[in-house]
Formats: sequence, C-alpha cells, structure tokens
Amino acid sequence: MIAAFRALGPPSVKHPQRGEAFNWLAHLDLVKYIVAQDLETALVLEDDVDWDISLRHQMHLISVAVRDFTGTPKSEPAPYGQLWDILWIGHCGERINKDTRRLEFLDPMVPLAENYTGWAKKYIDVIAPGRRAVHRSINPVCSFGYAMTRHGAQKVLRRAGKGENEAYDIRLLEGCKGK
Repeated sequence: MIAAFRALGPPSVKHPQRGEAFNWLAHLDLVKYIVAQDLETALVLEDDVDWDISLRHQMHLISVAVRDFTGTPKSEPAPYGQLWDILWIGHCGERINKDTRRLEFLDPMVPLAENYTGWAKKYIDVIAPGRRAVHRSINPVCSFGYAMTRHGAQKVLRRAGKGENEAYDIRLLEGCKGK
C-alpha cells in the first residue's frame, strides 16, 4: 500500500517519501473513520503530542473564540459550532500578518514570545503578549492536533485522499490556501 500510495498522481507532482506515506495513510484512516461513523466532529492527536495540563481550560477558551470568529448562532449545540472544516490546535507554525483577520483572547498559559522557538517565531509578535488567536489559516504546518467537522473530513478525503504531495500536512496547507 505504501508503494502504491507513493506512486499516485502524475510524475509532475511531488510524492511522499516512505515515512511520510505511512503518516499520510494513518491520518487518512482516521479521516475515513470519521466519515464512516458519521461523526459530527472529531479531534485527532498524534501519538507523540505533549499537552499542557491546562488543556481543558484552553480548549474552552478556543471554543468560545471559534464560535465568535465564525459567527456561530447561540442555538448551535456543538461546543465549537460547525462553521469550519479543520481547527489546527497543535501545529509547528503558521504565518500570521498584522492585517490577518483574527480574534485574540487572553490565555494565561501562553508562553512568552522570547521562549518560542520555531520557523514561525517572526509571526508571534503580531499577537499581543499573553494572548492566543483564532484566524483563518493559510499556512499551517504539522498536524500534531486538529479537529474536523464531518464536512471537513469529506473535503480532506476528496482533496488529500489520493496523495499528490510530499506530506499530508502540506496537502492540507494547500487546501487552506485554496480556501
């Protein structure tokens, strides 16, 4: 299956390396499960993720911000609403600019900007100290933790189910750029 998946698509597109193909197929199995079980939403966490002990409180803050950002009606019972496809809650970087429409919210667990290390460090200064932001992603990298709606999972299967890129997260990144 790995060899077949790596060979999908025309020679002109990027193809995943062996390890990337394993990762991609594992994520696709989870996405297929979400669709097959007809789940409204699901949270996917990679097995090597290390979360802060205040995750439950942070997720509540994110829930309120996502609902506000997407204009979710108060009558919608889903904690995060359903007016989104994928929520990147665990990633290794995202480009955010001063003019990026976002909703910032206070989170006392946010690390100091000077303690942040990563390729996206130059974008952290855009967000006020002690705050997190919900915004429309255009360059999310890595897939340590993300949530999907049923509709989002169906989109992922259509757009990323046949490979045609170097890695799963990069294929999803392309989908974000294409809205």
